[in-house]
Amino acid sequence: NMNYNAQHQVEIGVDKKIGKMAKQVGEAAAAAFKEGNVRHVTITGGALNNRTTECNLYIKFLEEIRKQTGHEHDVLWGEVISQAFEPEDAERLKKAGIQAVCWNLEVWDPKLFELIVPGKARTVGRENWLRCLREAVGIFGRGNVCSSFVSGSEMAQPEGFKTMGEALESTLGGFERLLQDGIVPRFNMWSNVVGSAYADRQIPPTEYWLRLGQGRHNLMLKY
Repeated sequence: NMNYNAQHQVEIGVDKKIGKMAKQVGEAAAAAFKEGNVRHVTITGGALNNRTTECNLYIKFLEEIRKQTGHEHDVLWGEVISQAFEPEDAERLKKAGIQAVCWNLEVWDPKLFELIVPGKARTVGRENWLRCLREAVGIFGRGNVCSSFVSGSEMAQPEGFKTMGEALESTLGGFERLLQDGIVPRFNMWSNVVGSAYADRQIPPTEYWLRLGQGRHNLMLKY
């Protein structure tokens, strides 16, 4: 939990800046590219209430990375992981030279979306998020738009699904809906990290993630 850890570092006297300047990131990318094996770029940085302002920041970072790596005229192989942008901002992001975007819903069930990601529910809304994802496919192309999920959080009690079967039906059903629209679903495994709002919740058994991974694999083959 970055917020908790950042605050904890301040409390114990660690002077560490989380925010990075575009020039610094460009220098780091250039050093990595110079090694000869690095070509994939992933940029992420939290969220701002104003999504256009957030998009502007990513564009600055992309421009600096392309400049310092010598790829001013190339599309960077990689993605921006951000909030879901409106089509006009998504168009600008593509023109800035990135191949793909990943706009994470985090959880599929509409009621749990309101509880687990209240900020996204309040500032963007689930239906708007899904609309932006679908419209982004027309901009970046089928397979170049992703949405990731913090899987397992949908089983957090007392609000979550009571059985693995119910949770899998919901999440895999969401995965299939996305794939039908050309959006690639993927997932991370939820961890009840100290300091987070769900620190005292029980994570699901390993079997859940194995079944979810197999289900996703089958859907990827189908689509």
